[in-house]
Amino acid sequence: MTLISLPDPPAPWSNQDLVVYHGTADIHTAELIGGRISVRAGRPDTDFGRGFYTTTRFKQAENWGKSTSLRKPGTNPAVIEFTLSRLALGHLESLAFVRGHPSADDLWSMIHHCRLGGSSHGRRDGTSFYDVVYGPIAMNWKLKIAAGDGDQISFHTAAAEAVLRSPTRKAHHIAMSQLSDQYKSYYWQTIEDCLVELHGLSRTDAIAAVSGYRSRLAAAAEESGPDWIEDLEFHQEPFSAACDLASHDLNYPEYLEHYFNIMRRNEQLAGLPIYPYPAATNIAEPQPELQQSTPR
Repeated sequence: MTLISLPDPPAPWSNQDLVVYHGTADIHTAELIGGRISVRAGRPDTDFGRGFYTTTRFKQAENWGKSTSLRKPGTNPAVIEFTLSRLALGHLESLAFVRGHPSADDLWSMIHHCRLGGSSHGRRDGTSFYDVVYGPIAMNWKLKIAAGDGDQISFHTAAAEAVLRSPTRKAHHIAMSQLSDQYKSYYWQTIEDCLVELHGLSRTDAIAAVSGYRSRLAAAAEESGPDWIEDLEFHQEPFSAACDLASHDLNYPEYLEHYFNIMRRNEQLAGLPIYPYPAATNIAEPQPELQQSTPR
């Protein structure tokens, strides 16, 4: 008879604080530890829209910190740890998505809305955003593939910022693929074309920038071994990855039509299904005070 060993029991429930992590580059550590957190500084082309993103998985945040620093040569990865009061979180207006399965239509509807330039959460009560959103991570939002054990908690309002500023914060300095090679080739080509067509780089410089980033990413994956979350980098929108590599942020809504055309063209060249992108003119502009953009 085979005996099954039980895992250690969890800690007794006491409505204990929630610990979350934010992966970043070390150039942002001092301001985040100092409480200078702005949900308006996030990029709009993310799963739940412009905001400040965290996760309950340290390894996930560590990998995000590594991929962020690799797009910014001369920086090192870092993870900021936040200890949040569940009571304070309970007072926020929250939206939660539990399942990442392709059939979870509400999750993918929200992600498609935000990734395609939606400037708010579309609330009908006169407010633009939920304070906080909980949900799975889209590994590939067009194919409706979620990261297996990943999660994200995003903060979008001034009330949410206050919760992030109040807890204990500390910094950690960080010394099986679901995506086809066909899709990966499309992804890198789209970044390269964004660098050329949206940022004005020469084709030679764009190829060098993408090649250098891929080499740094491969080295980081080899160093991390089995702890590296394969394919997580493909969660990043090519538009944002190009902005990082060019060290220049662009106003996402202003470039949507051109960006959609780049993606359509590369999907066709790669033999991928052509995603039904909406007309950019049908997408609302973001609120003026939300125009500033810095790395997620």
